[in-house]
Amino acid sequence: MCDFGLRLKSLRASYGFTQKQLAKKLNVSEVTVSRWESNYRLPEFISLLNLSILFDVTLDYIAGIDKKTAIATKCLSEDQVKLLKMIVCECQSRI
Repeated sequence: MCDFGLRLKSLRASYGFTQKQLAKKLNVSEVTVSRWESNYRLPEFISLLNLSILFDVTLDYIAGIDKKTAIATKCLSEDQVKLLKMIVCECQSRI
């Protein structure tokens, strides 16, 4: 089973958000985000959906079904995305 709280905390940190900033973006309290990250509570579906959109990951990933990490490309230009895909393909061909 996935540690949802750890995954959420990691995603939040990778985007440089504080719990307070994330809470504001999701229209929930900072305490709610803290409870999610400590696995004291789990988010409702709409919050999971909003998290997946915000962090540019699949619902499967955020829910722990998909163990593969995702690379957020939302902030990249089209050329940067193409370059990233080329790098990934090159790395996969070496495996």
